[in-house]
Amino acid sequence: MTKITKLCALALLSAALLPATASFAGAPLQLSLWAPRAQLVSALQGVTGLRLAIYGKNSYLKGLDIGGVLQTGTDEGGIVLGLYDKIGGDLTGASFGLVSDVGGDTLGITAAFIDLHGGDLDGLTFGLYSSVGGTVTGLQAGMVNRASCLHGIQFGLFNFAYAGKGLQVGLLNYFDTSVVYDWLPLVNVAF
Repeated sequence: MTKITKLCALALLSAALLPATASFAGAPLQLSLWAPRAQLVSALQGVTGLRLAIYGKNSYLKGLDIGGVLQTGTDEGGIVLGLYDKIGGDLTGASFGLVSDVGGDTLGITAAFIDLHGGDLDGLTFGLYSSVGGTVTGLQAGMVNRASCLHGIQFGLFNFAYAGKGLQVGLLNYFDTSVVYDWLPLVNVAF
């Protein structure tokens, strides 16, 4: 890489991170064995940077979150890599683990064996069981997919959508607003 390319990359990265760090005054590092007693930063405080935890709990997180059980009271932005992550608010970024439970809206990518979203999903989700309480705008792929409203594609063995417009591809598909029948094998569509 040339010096100019490196400087441009550093400038772009700095510009992307500066607004995020300016809007959140959280701790730059959280190390946690067992929240709330054995962790560096109080569970009531946020983290803007890195959280490494066996069981960690904070009010918000913006950055990289790695560990076993990861709990965030409100919003989380960045990348989450954990066995179980429980986000009380919105997720903006990516989450990968065994169980992902987002209480609010998701903007980005999630992949987990059990993937739960309380609000809307704008992006991609992959899981053995994927449930979205709001609207899916994008792709929902897994063994069993459920969405209150679909504006995109469901791809899996069993797909369920109760409203919206989109395409389902799977062994058995239920689309309450289907143009043909509610229950159809292989493909179902609503528009």
